[in-house]
Amino acid sequence: MKMSTKAALLILCLGCQESDAPTPTATPTSDAGARADATAALDASTVFLPGLGDQRETAALSCESLASDQPDLGNGVYWINPVGGSIDNAFAVYCDLEAEDGPWTLIVKIDGHETTFKYDEPIWVNQLLIDQDNPTPGTGEMKNKGYLLLPFTSIRIGMRVDADEEEGDGQTRYLSIAIESDNMRQLMVRGDEYLTEFGRATWRQLIPLTSLQPNCNAEGINVRHRLRFGLLGNEQDDCHTPDSFIGIGSDRDQVIAGNFAVGRWQSDQGDRRTKAYAELWIKNAKALESRLP
Repeated sequence: MKMSTKAALLILCLGCQESDAPTPTATPTSDAGARADATAALDASTVFLPGLGDQRETAALSCESLASDQPDLGNGVYWINPVGGSIDNAFAVYCDLEAEDGPWTLIVKIDGHETTFKYDEPIWVNQLLIDQDNPTPGTGEMKNKGYLLLPFTSIRIGMRVDADEEEGDGQTRYLSIAIESDNMRQLMVRGDEYLTEFGRATWRQLIPLTSLQPNCNAEGINVRHRLRFGLLGNEQDDCHTPDSFIGIGSDRDQVIAGNFAVGRWQSDQGDRRTKAYAELWIKNAKALESRLP
C-alpha cells in the first residue's frame, strides 16, 4: 500500500512534542522524468538489436543479418552481438558479404610459421581469444568470440602462400565444407572425425605447388587425430604413418598450416615445407532462411 510522505512523518513522530516548525514536504518527481533517467541508464549499457553494425552500440545480430537487412553493404569490419544485452557482448568481425556463396564470417587466422594452432594445442578447445582487434584477413593470428558463440552450417577454409615463396602467388584460395555445429569450439572439443570426399586435386588447389604421397588420402576435419582440416598422404596403403599433408592444424612442428612432404617416401614433388597463412570462416544458412518472408 502506498503511503504519502506526510503520513509517514506523522507515524514516525507519534509521541513527539508538537513544534512550530513546518512539516517538511517531499519534492515531487514526475513519472516522465523517472522513465527518462531509467532509459538513459539502459541506453548506456544495452544494445538494441538488430542494428546497422557500424559501431558497438548499434551492433547487428550477425553477418547474415547484415546481408539480409542491408543487401548493398560491401565487405568489411562490422560489429555484431549474437547474444544481445550489454554492449560489452558486442565484438568486431570481418564479414565477406560479396561472396556468391556467402555471407561468411572470419573467426580464426593462423600463421603456418607459428605453432600456436598445432593439432594438440589447447587453443583449439579452450575459450582463450587472440588479438580480437585484428579481425581483417591478412597476416597475424586471431581467434575471436565467433569461435565460441556462432552456430554454422558451413566452414570455409582459406589458404595463402606469399608470392615470394616458390610455392605461392599471394592469392587466397578457398574450400567450403558443409557441416553443422553450435560453434567451432564445440566441434573441436568433440573431436569427431568428419570425412569429406573432395579428392586430392581439390585440396591441392589451395596451394599452387604441392607435394603428396600417393596413398591414405584421408580428408576432412579432425583427420586421424593428426590434422584439424585437410588431407593426409602416406606411402603405404594405410594411414598409420603419413608423411605428407595439405591443411591446417597439423601435429608437426615444421608446418602448422600449409603443405608438408618427405620426398624420399614417394612424395610426388619431393620435399616440401610450405608454410601458409590460413583462415577459418563460417556461414549460417539457417539464419538467412529464418529471415525470409
